Amino acid sequence: MTVSGKLVGVLGPVFLLAPVALLALRRREGRQLLLAAAVFGSTYFGNIGARFLITPLPFLALAMMLGLGNQTIALAVAVIHAALSWPSVVPKYANTWSLHNLPFRDAMRFAPASEYLRSHLPQYGVDAMLDRVTEPGATVFTYQAIAEAYTSRRVLVDYESAGNHIDGVILWTGFLRDWQPTWRAGFQFERQTLRRFRIVQRTDGHARWRIHELRAFNGSAEVARAGWQATAKPYPWGMNYAVDGNPVTFWESGDPLSAGASVEVSFAAPQALDSILIETSPNQPELELELYGEAASGEWKLLSAHPQIFNANSRDLRRAAVEELKRRGVGYVLLFENDLVAPAVRERGVAAGMVELGESDGAKLYRLQ
Repeated sequence: MTVSGKLVGVLGPVFLLAPVALLALRRREGRQLLLAAAVFGSTYFGNIGARFLITPLPFLALAMMLGLGNQTIALAVAVIHAALSWPSVVPKYANTWSLHNLPFRDAMRFAPASEYLRSHLPQYGVDAMLDRVTEPGATVFTYQAIAEAYTSRRVLVDYESAGNHIDGVILWTGFLRDWQPTWRAGFQFERQTLRRFRIVQRTDGHARWRIHELRAFNGSAEVARAGWQATAKPYPWGMNYAVDGNPVTFWESGDPLSAGASVEVSFAAPQALDSILIETSPNQPELELELYGEAASGEWKLLSAHPQIFNANSRDLRRAAVEELKRRGVGYVLLFENDLVAPAVRERGVAAGMVELGESDGAKLYRLQ
């Protein structure tokens, strides 16, 4: 991180002096600074790219200066760091991206900023389009990051949060067959009264586990889901979407499949059952499930070691997906040509309420209505 640039960024050789910051522990201010650095750097090992040290670095740098204990030396170190950070100097010791020149005329606005941005920033036209055709405060979902600093609209990028990812899968569910809940896993067992049931994954895997709907039956009669309490291990968040009766919503595990991961449903009162049905999408080949039940006595037992797998007919869920995105606060969808769902939306989006408003730099903007 200090001299090679191999971690997608470089801090500069001066930060090789970071251990000097430990000398600041002799002072109250130094201990406070290092505590702040530790707190803000605690998540660093989740992604060790250099840029993820931006938040703790100011505290570390101040602690380093305190550790040096001499204003003249501290000033000299700061000057050396500035010199080593000059754009023409960085490539001499680090193989990473850096400024190649200082565009003085453009910085002084001798030419309109928009002209410079259009010629140097890919997809700047997308930002201009968003501000031009959407209302202030609009929320736009997209699968690919754009230069959000140049638009005043709220942009939700698929991979930047769990909620955004769910938005993206909901759109796939509406338009792509492989993501629609056409796959059924049915557990059959001898009729008995249960207080709750648990479905357990037997093996590890690379994919995430996703369930659109959980249903329980007594013969041909489906058990009403009012009063059901659904949870999951190790990822309980969003399990309510697996019992809400909406085929485009779902629960998805936050981590890849692991042996022992489970979902569990508790009934408001014991129920007589003889089958449990999972409705989900077919693109989950690593699922290996078994079913357990808790009798009225509190005893747990294996009810079925293998579900019966079959496929149901697909339904037109495009409009349902659009309505769910609107309910979640999304007003617009920005799709690039290489997005998985882009061809399907281009061909069939109008009937679902997705109206194309504009196109720029290979991206099309749709309003949900």
